[in-house]
Amino acid sequence: MQMVTQSDFWLRPTMSSMNIEVLYIDGCAQYESFASHLEHLLREHGIDSHPSHVLVRTGEEAERLRFLGSPTLRVNGIDVDPTAAQRTDYGIQCRLYPTD
Repeated sequence: MQMVTQSDFWLRPTMSSMNIEVLYIDGCAQYESFASHLEHLLREHGIDSHPSHVLVRTGEEAERLRFLGSPTLRVNGIDVDPTAAQRTDYGIQCRLYPTD
């Protein structure tokens, strides 16, 4: 059995159904470039899926959605950050991802 890591599972074009969500806050400086980069990655890997974009407006909404910051990327309801499941710092805030 081949292991699929959390960091690469969403880029597999063989998955039959992917629900991709980008959650963000109004005025997020990273949102547009993040969304553009995501669209590019999906095209580059031949994935015919169009992310839904969810605007998070209030702290209550952030709590209900388990929103860790803007932008947040989820595939089939799972945050792509492997540490997200253990976190509880939900709120209207920016979120940075490490890049190499």
